[in-house]
Amino acid sequence: MQISYDKFCMLNSDELNKVKYKIPICNTEFENFIPNSFSDFRSSIYIEEWRTFLYSIFAKTLYPKKTFSLIKIENIKKQKFNMLKTILKKVISFISKNIFSLFKYKYFFVGHGLLRKDFFLLNLKLKQIPLFFFDYDWKYDNQDIDYKFRNQNILKTNNFEDFIDYFIHLLIPKCYLEDFQSASYQALKIYPKRPRVIFRVSNIFNNDLFIFYASLQKELYSTKLIYGQHGGNYGIAKFNTYQDHEINSSNLYLSWGWKNYLKKIISYGKINDQNFKAKYDHKNEDILLVLGSCPKYFYIIYSIFISGQFIKYIYDQYKFINSIKFNNNIYSKLVVRFYHKADYNWGEKKFLANSFENLRIDTNKNITNSLKTCKIFVSTYNATTFLEALYNNIPTIIFWNPQHWELNEQVKIFFNDFKKNNIFFDKPDEAANFIIQNYNNIHSWWFSKKIQKLRVLFLNNYCKNSQIDNLYKTLKI
Repeated sequence: MQISYDKFCMLNSDELNKVKYKIPICNTEFENFIPNSFSDFRSSIYIEEWRTFLYSIFAKTLYPKKTFSLIKIENIKKQKFNMLKTILKKVISFISKNIFSLFKYKYFFVGHGLLRKDFFLLNLKLKQIPLFFFDYDWKYDNQDIDYKFRNQNILKTNNFEDFIDYFIHLLIPKCYLEDFQSASYQALKIYPKRPRVIFRVSNIFNNDLFIFYASLQKELYSTKLIYGQHGGNYGIAKFNTYQDHEINSSNLYLSWGWKNYLKKIISYGKINDQNFKAKYDHKNEDILLVLGSCPKYFYIIYSIFISGQFIKYIYDQYKFINSIKFNNNIYSKLVVRFYHKADYNWGEKKFLANSFENLRIDTNKNITNSLKTCKIFVSTYNATTFLEALYNNIPTIIFWNPQHWELNEQVKIFFNDFKKNNIFFDKPDEAANFIIQNYNNIHSWWFSKKIQKLRVLFLNNYCKNSQIDNLYKTLKI
């Protein structure tokens, strides 16, 4: 819906209609682009061909009398599955499901995000054997299309409500329409029936079979859904669609420390299956500059850089590095870590490497290894990484554009203090100058009572230590 609203506003923009423009219209039938599942949809929205298709059918529907250029678009390739991994997951889940049913266990864990030792200890407290369940991809083989349902609406007006109603019917994933019964059946086959509690942290709404399963258990058997925060940005950003959805669909929600007006949110502490204990070495010399990235196209309402704003973001990184470069000694300590989870083809690595001679690039797969060798951590986006650095008590400098990374009112109090004490900057050159001037004395600044007090106070609200006993009590509610 959010993507549709973005495209709807673009097509109805006064500025856009002042000039002559051409929109390519696909001569490919819409059914070739119907996603099989929500996971399939999530993969497609980053692909240029799918976005062109979406834009073109919107334009053709809103302005049927206009002439557009016609292009041919290849069908989107559907996801390929690793059959060996899928079979292995099915076997493990099948064994776990039967043990769960045999002993009539009450607490179901999947994607729980707990450290292994905590997971085992928690299950023993609950008088359960630790069991392992895996999500696996929905198997679809139905090629039928329900044209009667998908074509039942006629777009009568150009207001957004009619517009979205029309296109939801057209492009709703097949697993929620034609394959609803099949998806429901598959979901019930792999997960245990009638648990008292379902606990989950990661991939809460990215796996369709789990969505079916959790919904059915909650609706039919009043199963409690307890979800938890699985990364940064949550509780800090002004807008976060993922956070809103996870909270709204759960009975209880465990945050890393923050609370708001909703009673269902429990201030629990950090839930993360990576044991971040990167002991800080005062002899370290590196300045670790950590970069983020984003898809080229708008995809969700989120307090981050969106689409073309990433170009401004990279230019801010350029200004930071350029300011550091004036001091050769400090520049030699700088290490740039590019976004590792995905490559959205912006070409930022090539741009910065070509712009700065002898620029050091971090090649560690796991950021924990990079944290172990850095003297100063430089955060440029609101995510998990700067929380990890603060948690490990690594001298941390944060800079980003406040217009891209909007903060909620609660956290602004902390960031105002961060800014007064040179932890947070909204201009890259100011952050760079502070590092240059204080590099040799960074420890006396960072480990001062005042800075440490600010750090601990912030962590107690946004990334505090968690206690497995508190999770046990929550599950027993």
